[in-house]
Amino acid sequence: MTDTLPKLSFKQAFLLFFLNFANFKGRSTRAAYWWWMLASFLIGGIGAPLIDLVFFDVDYENYGLFGGLWALITLIPNFSLTIRRLHDSNRSGWWQLLILTIIGIIPLLWWIGISPSTQGTNKYGDQIEAGLDQKS
Repeated sequence: MTDTLPKLSFKQAFLLFFLNFANFKGRSTRAAYWWWMLASFLIGGIGAPLIDLVFFDVDYENYGLFGGLWALITLIPNFSLTIRRLHDSNRSGWWQLLILTIIGIIPLLWWIGISPSTQGTNKYGDQIEAGLDQKS
């Protein structure tokens, strides 16, 4: 069966992340998740710490002003993206609580990062990327 979702670009995934910052309904694809992880790593893992190091002389291992702001700004949107990704694999967003256990991290990472989208409609909606216009 072929994937009926439109292909997401890096820019689209980045914009959809912030447009859907408090959208805990619907679905998000693996592509949207991994593009966001790349953007988050580039900004929060490399860019913000470098800015903090250069301008505020904060050790690279510690959060400075920009690293802390980035973490705060992306906290709720990261939860909502993870919930939509779980919905895409036909699972409740409550499964995200597995992160509180050590062994539960393994299936959670599998469902969010590796498992393919449920084809067609599932109990969380149509196979449409959250925030994309359905006419395209």
